[in-house]
Order: sequence, then structure tokens, then C-alpha cells
Amino acid sequence: MKKLGIIALTLLLALSASMAAAEGVELKPGGFTYAFTCGDAVLVTAKADFPIVTGLADEAAMLAINGTIRETIEREFAYDELCNYATVDHLVSARDFSEYPYFTNVTVQTAKRTAGLLSLCFLFEGDFGGAHGDYWECVEYFDLSNGAVVPLGDMVTDPEAFRAFLVDEVLAQITAGELDTKNDYFGDYENHVREWTLDDGILAEEGLVVYFYQTTIGPYSSGPQYFTVPYDKLAGYWNDTGKALLEL
Repeated sequence: MKKLGIIALTLLLALSASMAAAEGVELKPGGFTYAFTCGDAVLVTAKADFPIVTGLADEAAMLAINGTIRETIEREFAYDELCNYATVDHLVSARDFSEYPYFTNVTVQTAKRTAGLLSLCFLFEGDFGGAHGDYWECVEYFDLSNGAVVPLGDMVTDPEAFRAFLVDEVLAQITAGELDTKNDYFGDYENHVREWTLDDGILAEEGLVVYFYQTTIGPYSSGPQYFTVPYDKLAGYWNDTGKALLEL
């Protein structure tokens, strides 16, 4: 189930990227790999695939965007911390690192592009020695006119009212959805949904995607959860900045 959730979001974002393009901006493939070894054993691998922004007339803005992309990956990777943890585990555990090294991977995909906005979703997966793998996301919104990161809350007139509306929409979708609220969600899932913040939202082509990490509102077997709220339902919430960036 968790893999299906990641695949579904990947397809959604890939579709979004093909539907809009910021004028003059090109996204070229970039990436890097890391490997941490101890003797002959590879303890940790890390792989990142991400876009490199080219074609902006404002070179400083372009450099700022590309720098932030790299900084976000490095921050979420926590590579040094993972290497330290793997070193200890290699010394004291029976884990076969030749077959099962720790790893963390990220694929950065375009969720939405307009003439003024680049919405990027960072999809992470990792194995840190636990019983299950981990999956998580983060999002950055870039103003293509100056390279600045624009938080979602800065695009709406009333962030709390906006958040509350999205929470209610998610609860309505859960009630009307295909999953069994008694078995596929925790008994107190509504409390956890109401704790959702704007940091865990993705501006995609067809709407705002509200997401929850695995085990936030349901068991691990239910995987991460994604709920799309169409833009037409959000029309009254955007401020001038949001309208301009989203071309609404």
C-alpha cells in the first residue's frame, strides 16, 4: 500500500509537469550519489535525482533556486547522522551490510509550473535499520522572478482559515472514501488530521494535495495518505501573491 501511494503521487506529479511550463525556464536533469564505507563494507548509500533550473534571465535568482534545492536535499538526507548510526550498527549488530546497506534516496519532481511559480516535491525513501522502510516528502515553492522561497501561508489571506477548510475537506473525503475507517485508519485519526499543517501540502496542477506520513492517521500497512482539493474549492482564499503565482 505504501508503495502504491508513492507511485500514485509520482504519476500525479509527472502529469502535472507536462501540463504547464514557465516561460524561458528549462529543467535539466541533475543528481549525485554518496557511499560511506568501513573497510570493504559499504554501510550507507545515498542517491539524489533533481532538476537543475536553467534559462532564467536573473542569474542570481537561478543560483538561489538551485542552491535551495541542494540544501533541502542535504538537510533531509541527514547523511552524516546516518553514517554515524550505521557505523555503530555495523559494530554491534548482525546486519549483513553487504546485502542490506542503509540507504536514503530522493527524487525531486515538478508538481506545478507557471510563469512565476515553480512547485517542487521532494520524495524520499530510506532504510535505516528498522523493520520497515521510511517514506517522506517535503515541498518548496519558488518565485521565479527573484528565486525566493514562498511559504504556502504567504499565498493566502487567512492561513488558519485556509488550513481549517482543507482539514474539513480531508475528513469529508475520508468519510466518503474507499478505505475502511475502522481498520485502515487509527481510531483517533480525526484528531491527527486536525493537527495537519500547511507545511504538508503540495501545490499540484489540479489542486492542493494534502498528505500525511505513514502511521500518522493509519497503520503502516495503509501507507502515506494523499487527498487532493481542487483549486475551484479554494478560490476565495488566495491573496494577490497567490493569485499571481498560481495564475488564478
